[in-house]
Amino acid sequence: QMLGNNKNLLANRFQNLVREHRDLDLQVNAITSRNFINSEQRERLRNLKKLKLSKKDLMETIRSRID
Repeated sequence: QMLGNNKNLLANRFQNLVREHRDLDLQVNAITSRNFINSEQRERLRNLKKLKLSKKDLMETIRSRID
């Protein structure tokens, strides 16, 4: 029972990470689709990409625990 609950928690966390990753991707695409990107936007883009990567890493960690 406890293991099942833990798997449910991990599965829920995974789904949240998928949504967060998708939202970050939309933000990255919104910036990169512009004709001109200023230095502030470049910095924002860099931070968004780092966040995306960290979410992806967490997703992979959770995926390995669920299997």
